[in-house]
Amino acid sequence: SDSSRAQCGGPVTMSGIGGHVRRNAHKALRRIATHSPQVIVEDLPMAVVGADRERIIKTLGKLEEFYSPDGHIVPAGVDSVFRSMQLSGALPKNTIKNPDRFYTNRFIVD
Repeated sequence: SDSSRAQCGGPVTMSGIGGHVRRNAHKALRRIATHSPQVIVEDLPMAVVGADRERIIKTLGKLEEFYSPDGHIVPAGVDSVFRSMQLSGALPKNTIKNPDRFYTNRFIVD
């Protein structure tokens, strides 16, 4: 639409949006891999962290193994995300893993 062109500097496409999401996820994963949970929480807005900062710091520390050390999202990482979601209670333990529900290379462009 004309509105999206004016706001984004051009036409908005799904591959363009996917590229932005990929780059931002990559940056976030690199930051998680190179900073302590305390530093990460300090940089987050209070609306994201909430009142229990220590709980968030502890959770980030426990889940460090699930984050990609180089910031790249790979199909093998789906297992880690799935497992962390089950451990955190975001997914019931008996959820059947179907990687197609969690991961696609459709918008990945290097």
